[in-house]
Amino acid sequence: MFGSGLRLMECLNLRAKDFDFDQGTITVHDGKGNKHRVVPLPRALEPTLHTYLASANEKHLQDLAVGCGRCSHAQGTAAQIIMNRPGAGAQSPLDFDL
Repeated sequence: MFGSGLRLMECLNLRAKDFDFDQGTITVHDGKGNKHRVVPLPRALEPTLHTYLASANEKHLQDLAVGCGRCSHAQGTAAQIIMNRPGAGAQSPLDFDL
């Protein structure tokens, strides 16, 4: 997050398809002012992101195999749920219990 200049909500709303490892970029959708932008992907994070995305994909495939892995919230994201809870106000990222 720090090396790419992402805001907290932009980081929480990232999806696997937003990472372009070939170009070394991250595409941010609906950032501040509902604008899209492209930020640099720190090369030092690539191995960690590849490992994380591979394990997340494996977990997703396992969930699908047993009939899970689908979201009933059409527009719901973890970030929106966290920020819309009572008393969410201005908090640091360390205040969240995920």
